[in-house]
Amino acid sequence: QALAAILDYASDLNRYIDERAPWKAGKAEPGSEAKELAGTTLHNACEGLRVIALLLAPFLPEAAHGIATRIGQADLIGRSRLPSDAMSWGQVPAGTRVAKGTALFPRLEKPTE
Repeated sequence: QALAAILDYASDLNRYIDERAPWKAGKAEPGSEAKELAGTTLHNACEGLRVIALLLAPFLPEAAHGIATRIGQADLIGRSRLPSDAMSWGQVPAGTRVAKGTALFPRLEKPTE
């Protein structure tokens, strides 16, 4: 049940990002409302991923560390305390650099016949 709740939260976060479409603001003028909305969306996405990493850590420690590292919080799992740190918002400093990486949870493709 705990993992199902975490996955539901991850789905909600994914839906939020899709609806806000921050990638569309890439060519907007700096300081514009579109740029600010994109920044807020991406910051909220990082915060949501931080919470997901913390909640996943007991079940999938390597994946949780991978998430934390990609959002610029490599030491997150070791320094955090549950449940309080998962319930507090605003722990990822604004302007934190994120890192690219390979998919932590690759999509499963249906076999072709």
